[in-house]
Amino acid sequence: MLTAVGGVYVGYAYKFADNFGYGLNTYINGMNVTGYDAETVNDILLKKVDLKQLKIVDPDGKTYKVPTTDIDLSVDYLESLNRIMASQDPFKWPVYYFNQQNYKVEPVVTFDEEKLLSNVDKCLIYSGDVYDIHNTIEIVKTADKGYVIKDHTQNLICKDLVNERILEGVYNLEDTIELDKDTYYKSLIVSTEMRNNVAIYDKINRVQNYTYTYLIRDKEVVVGPGQIADWILTDEDGKFVSDSDGKYSLDEKKAEEGIKEILRQYETINITRHFMSTRGDEITFEGGLYGDDIDEDLEAKEFLDKYNHNITGVKREPVYKCQARGDGYDDLGGTYIEVDMSAQKLYYYEDNKLKLETDVVTGNIARRTGTPAKICYIYYMQRNRTLRGPGYASFVYYWMAVNGNIGLHDATWRRRFGGDEYKYNGSHGCVNMPKSKAGELYNMVEVGTPVVMFY
Repeated sequence: MLTAVGGVYVGYAYKFADNFGYGLNTYINGMNVTGYDAETVNDILLKKVDLKQLKIVDPDGKTYKVPTTDIDLSVDYLESLNRIMASQDPFKWPVYYFNQQNYKVEPVVTFDEEKLLSNVDKCLIYSGDVYDIHNTIEIVKTADKGYVIKDHTQNLICKDLVNERILEGVYNLEDTIELDKDTYYKSLIVSTEMRNNVAIYDKINRVQNYTYTYLIRDKEVVVGPGQIADWILTDEDGKFVSDSDGKYSLDEKKAEEGIKEILRQYETINITRHFMSTRGDEITFEGGLYGDDIDEDLEAKEFLDKYNHNITGVKREPVYKCQARGDGYDDLGGTYIEVDMSAQKLYYYEDNKLKLETDVVTGNIARRTGTPAKICYIYYMQRNRTLRGPGYASFVYYWMAVNGNIGLHDATWRRRFGGDEYKYNGSHGCVNMPKSKAGELYNMVEVGTPVVMFY
């Protein structure tokens, strides 16, 4: 009998040597694990760990996330479980059978701390100022806002404390870490030097805080602090100059040149243009008399007048010396006169439709009075005019001036137009047309119509 009982006792001891407890009395982290081996319990506990990303919440409630896959997070309970297993004496199984055993185990958490802190650095959590005793209040020049004041002394995040708290949170498998303002943010005491910078900025801002808007074609061109900041009066060393009242002021010469430079960017009077001719090839023009030409001198004076009288928020179209018919850099539009001097042809297009075509005679090449190749426009029109020059006076019925004394007009004294006539019997520079065609053209065009002349 005793031998049988002993056999059962020893048999149970060996049977449960690699398992937790006996009967139903072993609990780990509140879970009954009686009869399970360490690997099985480890798998069960790991299923309860669901930390796919770490969430960091700042005092304003903004959340920043770091995926745990990015930091090589690993969680394992085996070390703690094996310790419990090793502490069990299988020959004391009756004790475990009749007395409940409760254990609390913590996992071994490993991850790459450098990767974690690197990911945290990339988060916007550090986009603001970080606490540093050398932080100050400084004046900074920007492209669009002019001079701005940067206060690096208030609500500074304590990076070392935050990093320490984040590392602790991951080791504790916390899915959310909240950063309260009192613990993780500090402010510096504002020094006398910092206060002086604020006072200097106030004087700067009184000069640059002004806006003036030009309405140029389909654009609103705003002159504001970003430009005016460059026009504040300075000495030879680039330091701001104060008046007798200690105030800064505008350097009017800089402002005038600055306004002109801004407006020049939107002028098309001297740009390179590419024109597709009726004969099918592309003609390139450098400069010319056609295009948007803003009266820069007048506009500079107008700006200073409004600025000095503190009339802000102005929106207006600039005054033009001459203005293109179309918009943008392709500003010829679809209505223009084309003079092909190689073919001795004139074409008039209206809304990109050919309305008139005629042979012409242009300037005499042999006498060096050839008609210039350029883009210009009709700037004056007159009926029944006498054209005068050295040794001639010619009456014309239709006069359309395009470039100084050069214009388009009828030539009733001519019997032939087109061909090679211009090479030996050409005009003094004008474009001669049959009277009927000149009359048709005169009645279709107006002052401002573009004229494209080329060989």
